[in-house]
Amino acid sequence: MNDDATVDARFLALEARIASLEVLLAQYNPVFGIAASLDWQQRLSTPWGNVCHISTFSSGGYAFRGPMPKDYLKRIAARFDTTARNGSEASVLRDIAGCMRDFLHSEVPPQVSANLITMTYVCDNRFRVRNGNADWVDVAYGVYQTDDKGDLAVPPNGEITFTTDSTGTTRLSLSGKVIQSKANLRTACP
Repeated sequence: MNDDATVDARFLALEARIASLEVLLAQYNPVFGIAASLDWQQRLSTPWGNVCHISTFSSGGYAFRGPMPKDYLKRIAARFDTTARNGSEASVLRDIAGCMRDFLHSEVPPQVSANLITMTYVCDNRFRVRNGNADWVDVAYGVYQTDDKGDLAVPPNGEITFTTDSTGTTRLSLSGKVIQSKANLRTACP
């Protein structure tokens, strides 16, 4: 295969992958799609970054009219998530998948594992929360038998340190369910 044929094959494969993502998005809502103002060359060669080029159309596009599996939105969201996080994919494909995933956020929130969220006692009234998930996690903390509580947004594969006003066992909750409790050991910070 010559260099031109290799490039053509790569772009054709990328075009097909982008089109398959558009079909998945149409299953969610057939009026959503990639903005008509972008030609195929722009779709393939311009990383989207923080700009989402999804538009609504006055008439619907492709959508399967037969019955869908009960968990089809979860499956679509999982495909978008997998593609958006795959470092071996073309950056434009990852950007498009991430953008399309945002459209499903309200109906299929990012799936996070409570097992990948840990809380540790640091010192004084300080605690640290680590998030091993690939998405931001919103958690709440509360000091047992007090009114001391708050909300935290922990970055993907990151951590945050917080300080309570009260001294006591601190509970960490995800979606209203306590996932961890840590005693305040009353160790002075250096």
